[in-house]
Amino acid sequence: MTWIGRLRLLLSLLLVLALAAALCLVFNQRQRQSLSVSAAIEQPRYAIAAVAPGVVTDIGVALGDEVRAGDVLFTMTSVELQQDAVHGLKASSNDAMEIDPEQGTIVYRATADGRVAALSATSGNYLGAGAPVATIVRSTPRTVQAQFRLTPRDYGRLEEGARAQILLPDDRTIEGTVGSASVVTENGQAITRALITSPDLEAQDLDLIATDGAPVSVTVELTDSGVLAGPTDALMDALRSVGLR
Repeated sequence: MTWIGRLRLLLSLLLVLALAAALCLVFNQRQRQSLSVSAAIEQPRYAIAAVAPGVVTDIGVALGDEVRAGDVLFTMTSVELQQDAVHGLKASSNDAMEIDPEQGTIVYRATADGRVAALSATSGNYLGAGAPVATIVRSTPRTVQAQFRLTPRDYGRLEEGARAQILLPDDRTIEGTVGSASVVTENGQAITRALITSPDLEAQDLDLIATDGAPVSVTVELTDSGVLAGPTDALMDALRSVGLR
């Protein structure tokens, strides 16, 4: 065999070995990932209930309205509040409500920016103490609730702070981390629920697509202490650094 033939053979062997190594690393990386079976963006919400029985005299918002912190939501008049004031029992105002005991009025205000997601109060309605009146979905912070079907072994490899990738409805991908995880049983199957956080979800250009309940897809990375863990991490970090992943 000539030297050129030997060189070609050597290069072919090296190419096959490099290809096999790359395929092993890719396979190992895929084994370290889990794709959500369902996932959706969630925004925090808070409910507003009547603190005293009374009649709704004015409604300042409608279902679906955007509100800012301090905006008036509705006003109630309470005879019981007036009677309590006569007996020296006066409720104090706070950020959520402005109380006038002598007049028996309560002005309810939004405590954070958001959207009116539920509204059961109508002008002239009588509401008992503790009756739900409205629900406000806050603008921030946004999170993602994702569900995964993991084997017991894979569940043990899911760690708090693990890297996650969120695929948005417009096909953009943003980075996130696993905040917490729990397991529930649905239809006889163990489902892992993970909370995914990402500061990128707060970007203003996502306001129209990253809304409460918007469907997304999440891929989480599972820990791996095998012999290929180090080389795989190095390869993936190199691909990320040049924008290929």
